[in-house]
Amino acid sequence: MHLDISSDKGRFEQDWLIFAESWVPLPGGEALWPDSVTIDGKPTAVVLHDNGPSVRLSPGEHRITGGFIWKQIPKMIPVPSSLGLLLLTINGRTIPTPVIDGKGQLWLQEEHAETFTKEELDVQVYRLITDTIPMQVTSFFRLDVSGKSREIEIEDGLIQGSIPMMLESPLPARITPNGRLKLQARAGRWEIRISARLDGPRYEIKAGNCVYGDEIWSFEPRHDLRMVDIQNVPLIEPGQTEMPVKWRRFQAYLIKADSTMVIREISRVPTPMSPDGMSVCGAIWRNSSDMKFWQNRITSPSDLPLGSKSDPPEAPPSGIPVKAFAKTWSKARDLKIPGVTEGWNRSPPL
Repeated sequence: MHLDISSDKGRFEQDWLIFAESWVPLPGGEALWPDSVTIDGKPTAVVLHDNGPSVRLSPGEHRITGGFIWKQIPKMIPVPSSLGLLLLTINGRTIPTPVIDGKGQLWLQEEHAETFTKEELDVQVYRLITDTIPMQVTSFFRLDVSGKSREIEIEDGLIQGSIPMMLESPLPARITPNGRLKLQARAGRWEIRISARLDGPRYEIKAGNCVYGDEIWSFEPRHDLRMVDIQNVPLIEPGQTEMPVKWRRFQAYLIKADSTMVIREISRVPTPMSPDGMSVCGAIWRNSSDMKFWQNRITSPSDLPLGSKSDPPEAPPSGIPVKAFAKTWSKARDLKIPGVTEGWNRSPPL
């Protein structure tokens, strides 16, 4: 956004790329309402939305212009929290490092402008690998930015072979086709999260160049699907890191440039079995109440073919239920399934 401030008025100009119809916040507030707002050169109405002036934009590229009128330059003006690059000029003088406080107020008095212009960027990278089907990777970036507003590009935004599903960022951001994260950043501390899925089964996950230093990866196992052992990367104490608090209950690993996390599969959860050795993947309806009783006891309540997500199936019954089961099993007429026996001249032999 370009904001030009003078002694009696102010003008702003914004460029937007919209992917779905949405509300777009404007600078200003109820006490300092934007005036003469246009979208692509056409006048438009400004409404109060989420406690601030906003306009509705359709998908596509748009340019928004507007202004303010005052008798003297105010001390500050509210700006959207999603603001990216900001070019601020006051009475023709460019302010290299505009000051935006924690309440989203842009200071317009020149004495509040920061005197230093040194540009620095510190990036911490944490990732959570969840052993689902498909395997998912959540990447968490914590950025400390100083200096003037600028566009930055984070390498290794995605693990190689992963497909992005969701991007959460307080700054304007996008993921490039080569897996990098591009941001319009300004001074402050920012947290960005990317959720992705891997493109297929993985028994090895290779790290990138780690240009911002060692990364920390956490692994969330899913014992209802399989048991695994993580190898080839050293363990690290999660409590000694600044990873998200909810991730600290999982084991964490120190990842160096070009290292490889090896996932060795120990076992998979077996499919529940019936007494005769047949797999049971779901409810099997029979004409006998004893057969239904047995199936209800050994069949997992989960719809997953690999078994229950909670407790394992109970041990097979003994005594009377087993005798009833065997008696029912010996009667071919009780095992007819219309979808299977339709068109047959006789029941399938046992």
